[in-house]
Amino acid sequence: MTGRLQCDLVMRGGITSGIVYPRAIAKLAETYDFRSIGGTSAGAIAATATAAAALGATRGQDPFQTRIKSLPEDLAKRSHEGKTVLEALFQPQPSTRRLFHLLMASLAREHWLLKATRMCASLFAGYWVYALIGAGLLLIPLLAVVLSFDIAGGTLLALSATTILPTIVFALLAASIGALLDIFLQLPKNRYGLCSGSSNGYSDSAGVLPLTDWLHELFQSLAARPLDKPVTFGDLWNNGGREDAKRDIELVLMTTNITRGVSHRLPFLEGGWGQLFFNEDDMAQLFPGPIVKWMKARAQPPRRKEVDVPKGCHGLPKAADLPILLGARMSLSFPFLLSAVRKKANFLLNAVGSPMVVLPATFRSTFSIRPCPCGQPSPSISFRRLSRPGKSTRSKANCTGCLSSARPERPTITKQAGTKFGCRRKMQLESRQQPASTHSPASLDFSAQCLIPRATGPTPS
Repeated sequence: MTGRLQCDLVMRGGITSGIVYPRAIAKLAETYDFRSIGGTSAGAIAATATAAAALGATRGQDPFQTRIKSLPEDLAKRSHEGKTVLEALFQPQPSTRRLFHLLMASLAREHWLLKATRMCASLFAGYWVYALIGAGLLLIPLLAVVLSFDIAGGTLLALSATTILPTIVFALLAASIGALLDIFLQLPKNRYGLCSGSSNGYSDSAGVLPLTDWLHELFQSLAARPLDKPVTFGDLWNNGGREDAKRDIELVLMTTNITRGVSHRLPFLEGGWGQLFFNEDDMAQLFPGPIVKWMKARAQPPRRKEVDVPKGCHGLPKAADLPILLGARMSLSFPFLLSAVRKKANFLLNAVGSPMVVLPATFRSTFSIRPCPCGQPSPSISFRRLSRPGKSTRSKANCTGCLSSARPERPTITKQAGTKFGCRRKMQLESRQQPASTHSPASLDFSAQCLIPRATGPTPS
């Protein structure tokens, strides 16, 4: 690491936050080197990109002021199909494409009447067979009545006019049944997500890769690594893969095991649950080929001889060998849009057990903050979006300890600032009250809601 100031960074989730983070990170990178970085959901993408860029910066590059800073503009570019790159990253599977278009129609920012019309049009376009069957259930008996009683003239016109609305309703109900069938039949087959996130390196007609493949290319380019050599947590640590040794760059990501109802801290997934396994075919549908090949080559053998490992399952690699893309993707998985990542555990003595499904978790982990070379304790900064727009246009930041769901209120000052866990509230990074040697660069144009300098040592629970 360089002799510059150092800080720790934590980023929460939220789709819009993922657009805001890059420039804030680039601004912080003008003054700080990042040591401990954490995030969850969309914040996990930003955290992983920051860690990869920090690794690339050790090789003499400046990815923060180039690729990271330009990410919002890159994602906002439109293709010849009229979609932005951000929209094109979410590419549905063939079996869930109709549901995906229906979801996109429901997310349009417009008057509710226009949105309802757009959703109905999407239903009819995607489930036109069901719509025709529904309309036929009303029109065929009506046609039989007209032919049987030889209805014609004004009576026929009046009858036709009165059946238009019921026909639309029947068609809409039938199309809705088709959508429900896809939800209950196709969505589980695709791991409860509309998009798998990977096409093994193949881009769409606009030349845009799916989300996971795009992230793989992004992380590798930020770290100045070839695509066939994934960046791992061990690469960030730069300590020979030793879990108990000092690490150059610490990356922590959180995910939720909804099968067991617990949170997991990446890269240390296993914890006290025993050895975990991954299915090669499952991973091949969710991750690029180089990631699957890397994990298979570094898979750990079963630790218990009595465990019967099914064909195609492999032991999860050591924490240092896990690709950072795996951590970002596992933290990013959320229901109905991206397919969940499944792992298997040997909680049965004679066989690998049922899959565990993981989803993003609220970030609750804290770091041991390291002092900077200047002798000042490094700050721990966490960004989060304002809950009510209009109150303020500036980003807020909370200390890592304030992010726990057990502390819904803002932290109170229990000790004077400067003590071990003192809290300085509403402390601007450009404050004039601090000497130039402390962490208050005048170039930063946003304020920190809660900036806590802390000494090296164990963090509070």
